[in-house]
Amino acid sequence: MLFTGKVDGPYKKLIEHLSPHNHVDENCVPTIVLTGDADELELYPQSVEYVQKLKGLGVDSELY
Repeated sequence: MLFTGKVDGPYKKLIEHLSPHNHVDENCVPTIVLTGDADELELYPQSVEYVQKLKGLGVDSELY
């Protein structure tokens, strides 16, 4: 999940470390992302970005 908003100080590195978006590489397993426009935890555009990042690395992935 991407964390939105401004985060400074010691929490910034922690939040970046927790975000799956920062742990994507060509060794990721095939991934299916299920999302909807009412999802309050993972915004739809973030899901699209995540799947595009996976596909760009050659990881088999789909967004539903």
